Amino acid sequence: MQPVKIVNIGVKLPVRNLEQARFFYESVLGLKVEKESKVLVKCGCIVLVPLDSNKNIGKQTDSFHSNSYNTIYLEIDSIVEAYNNVCQFGSKILKPISERQGRRCFDCLDPDRNVVEIFEMKF
Repeated sequence: MQPVKIVNIGVKLPVRNLEQARFFYESVLGLKVEKESKVLVKCGCIVLVPLDSNKNIGKQTDSFHSNSYNTIYLEIDSIVEAYNNVCQFGSKILKPISERQGRRCFDCLDPDRNVVEIFEMKF
C-alpha cells in the first residue's frame, strides 16, 4: 500500500438551517468560520451542510440522518462563558456544569438536536 497524505479532516454535519447552525457554532460557541458558500460552512473540523444536500445519496441515508443525532466534542478555555452563551441562545442543557474525567464540562443540544459535549481545557 502507498501512504496517503491527509490534507484535511472533518465531520460533515447535516443541518436543517445553515444560518442558524452557523450562528450557534460561530457566535454562541466561538468556532471560527474558515470557509463558507451557499452549500456549506466550515468551522474548524466541523463542516455544516444543509440536510437536503443528502437527498441525492439515497433514501437509506436520508432516513439515517433524520432519525439519528451526532455528538460533537469541544475543548474550550472558559466553560462559564460557553455555558452562559448557550443558555442565552436558548439551547437545551442536558447536563449542567459538572466535573467529568477530572475536568469541568457540560452537555447541550445544538439547533438540530445534536449533542455538544463541552469540556474546559485542562492546564
